[in-house]
Amino acid sequence: MRLFAFVSQIARRLPIDFPDDKTMRISYEAICQALFVQGRGALRRELADLAIMRRLDRLHLEYPFAGSRMLRGLLAPSGARSAAGMSRR
Repeated sequence: MRLFAFVSQIARRLPIDFPDDKTMRISYEAICQALFVQGRGALRRELADLAIMRRLDRLHLEYPFAGSRMLRGLLAPSGARSAAGMSRR
Protein backbone atom coordinates (compact mmCIF):
# COMPACT_ATOMS: atom_id res chain seq x y z
CA MET A 1 0.00 0.00 0.00
CA ARG A 2 2.85 2.39 0.79
CA LEU A 3 4.36 1.85 -2.64
CA PHE A 4 1.10 2.77 -4.38
CA ALA A 5 0.91 5.93 -2.25
CA PHE A 6 4.49 6.80 -3.21
CA VAL A 7 3.85 6.31 -6.93
CA SER A 8 0.60 8.27 -6.87
CA GLN A 9 2.37 11.09 -5.02
CA ILE A 10 4.90 11.23 -7.85
CA ALA A 11 2.10 11.33 -10.43
CA ARG A 12 0.39 14.18 -8.56
CA ARG A 13 3.60 16.10 -7.95
CA LEU A 14 4.89 16.16 -11.55
CA PRO A 15 2.28 18.64 -12.89
CA ILE A 16 2.99 20.90 -9.91
CA ASP A 17 6.75 20.86 -10.48
CA PHE A 18 6.46 21.13 -14.28
CA PRO A 19 3.28 23.12 -15.02
CA ASP A 20 4.24 24.11 -18.58
CA ASP A 21 5.60 20.73 -19.68
CA LYS A 22 2.80 18.51 -21.04
CA THR A 23 5.19 15.55 -21.34
CA MET A 24 5.39 15.39 -17.54
CA ARG A 25 1.72 14.39 -17.26
CA ILE A 26 2.29 10.73 -16.44
CA SER A 27 -0.19 8.31 -14.88
CA TYR A 28 0.74 6.23 -11.88
CA GLU A 29 0.39 3.09 -14.02
CA ALA A 30 3.11 4.37 -16.37
CA ILE A 31 5.36 5.15 -13.42
CA CYS A 32 4.84 1.64 -12.00
CA GLN A 33 5.63 0.10 -15.36
CA ALA A 34 8.79 2.16 -15.71
CA LEU A 35 9.93 1.25 -12.21
CA PHE A 36 9.13 -2.45 -12.18
CA VAL A 37 8.73 -3.87 -15.67
CA GLN A 38 11.55 -1.99 -17.35
CA GLY A 39 13.50 -1.91 -14.11
CA ARG A 40 14.80 -5.44 -14.22
CA GLY A 41 17.66 -5.17 -16.71
CA ALA A 42 17.47 -1.71 -18.20
CA LEU A 43 17.54 0.16 -14.91
CA ARG A 44 20.47 -1.92 -13.69
CA ARG A 45 22.44 -1.09 -16.86
CA GLU A 46 21.55 2.60 -16.59
CA LEU A 47 22.69 2.70 -12.97
CA ALA A 48 25.94 0.94 -13.87
CA ASP A 49 26.54 3.44 -16.68
CA LEU A 50 25.87 6.34 -14.32
CA ALA A 51 28.29 4.91 -11.76
CA ILE A 52 30.99 4.65 -14.43
CA MET A 53 30.33 8.21 -15.59
CA ARG A 54 30.52 9.50 -11.99
CA ARG A 55 33.83 7.64 -11.60
CA LEU A 56 35.07 9.18 -14.86
CA ASP A 57 34.14 12.64 -13.60
CA ARG A 58 36.04 12.08 -10.34
CA LEU A 59 39.06 10.73 -12.20
CA HIS A 60 39.01 13.68 -14.59
CA LEU A 61 39.01 16.10 -11.64
CA GLU A 62 41.90 14.17 -10.09
CA TYR A 63 43.84 13.89 -13.36
CA PRO A 64 42.73 16.83 -15.57
CA PHE A 65 45.50 16.07 -18.06
CA ALA A 66 44.33 12.48 -18.64
CA GLY A 67 43.11 11.44 -22.05
CA SER A 68 40.64 8.71 -22.87
CA ARG A 69 43.29 5.97 -22.89
CA MET A 70 44.62 6.91 -19.49
CA LEU A 71 41.11 7.17 -18.06
CA ARG A 72 40.30 3.73 -19.44
CA GLY A 73 43.42 2.39 -17.75
CA LEU A 74 42.44 4.03 -14.47
CA LEU A 75 38.94 2.56 -14.69
CA ALA A 76 40.14 -0.99 -15.42
CA PRO A 77 41.20 -1.90 -11.84
CA SER A 78 37.74 -0.96 -10.53
CA GLY A 79 36.17 -3.70 -12.64
CA ALA A 80 34.36 -1.35 -14.99
CA ARG A 81 33.59 -2.74 -18.39
CA SER A 82 35.04 -1.02 -21.42
CA ALA A 83 34.28 2.67 -21.14
CA ALA A 84 35.84 3.71 -24.45
CA GLY A 85 32.60 5.24 -25.70
CA MET A 86 31.92 7.05 -22.44
CA SER A 87 35.26 8.81 -22.31
CA ARG A 88 34.84 10.53 -25.67
CA ARG A 89 33.99 14.20 -25.74
